[in-house]
Amino acid sequence: MFHNLKVSQTFETLVSISRAVRTVRSKREPRRVERSTSQQNHEQFTSSESLPEEQTYTAMHNDNLLPETKLSTATNFLVQKPANNLVVPGMKASEMINLESDSKTLITESTQHEKLADSITPLWRLRYKVQLQMKQDKAVEVLQALKKKLQANGIEKFPAQQVTTLCPLQDIIPSPVIHGYRNKDEFVVRPGVDGDPKTVGFITGHPADPYTVCVPPTHLLNIKPRHKAVCCHFENFIRQNKHPACLHFSDKPGVWRVITVRSTRAGHLMAIVVVHPHTLTQEELAELKGDLTSYFSTGAGAAAGLTSLYIQVW
Repeated sequence: MFHNLKVSQTFETLVSISRAVRTVRSKREPRRVERSTSQQNHEQFTSSESLPEEQTYTAMHNDNLLPETKLSTATNFLVQKPANNLVVPGMKASEMINLESDSKTLITESTQHEKLADSITPLWRLRYKVQLQMKQDKAVEVLQALKKKLQANGIEKFPAQQVTTLCPLQDIIPSPVIHGYRNKDEFVVRPGVDGDPKTVGFITGHPADPYTVCVPPTHLLNIKPRHKAVCCHFENFIRQNKHPACLHFSDKPGVWRVITVRSTRAGHLMAIVVVHPHTLTQEELAELKGDLTSYFSTGAGAAAGLTSLYIQVW
């Protein structure tokens, strides 16, 4: 049995506050934050949220042109509008990235996983060594730009022996784990490429974009297999369940919204299922919680190995 199964008012309040803060921040002018060198190498830009000012690039592999690779603003501090080809020392000719203009492409059954990888982990086609070199070079550029801005404001004293950059910059330390390193994932319930509104995974772009679809995380390199299993089991459950997905908040908004999965180094695995309860009676809500609990404790979902399960009514 699970260690915890409850609808937590405190948790709901905290989440509401967190979302309110994010909403306020999203209304401000987008800002670019440089990560430390130890963080840069470990993150392969796995945010499932669409970012503004998207740039579209195309990758080449084995000298054959592959479908376009979308690099969002999250990677814009790595690759910033190359004039022609992006060339990094040590990069193979087949790994060059070219700027493309058209990002509006219909996603199909055969291209959905590649498109999702392009959106969530846009550097996945490149060797890890090349990824690190790109980040290292961009970090140098940022320090150079910062130094010029300080000089333009009358500041001339910098650490000794720094000819081009503002301060010493250490080399990025490679991570020993480059696959399956995320310990938290938030999977949404949205229509998939087949039109099924109860598809669970990540969306390929902004929700308002008509080309955006939801794709399961089956082939993403940065997601743990255990998280993928929970996502798959949850999708199977809600597709068998009579309640619809919550795709909007109109008169009949639906129920199923999001599932968050988090794991620890101790092996614990937690899931938080978010439901929209406003069309449910108390009896229906109690039945829903009971069915979900049974599915993940004694039913087919027990294979996912959840340690704790929370249901957030919101």
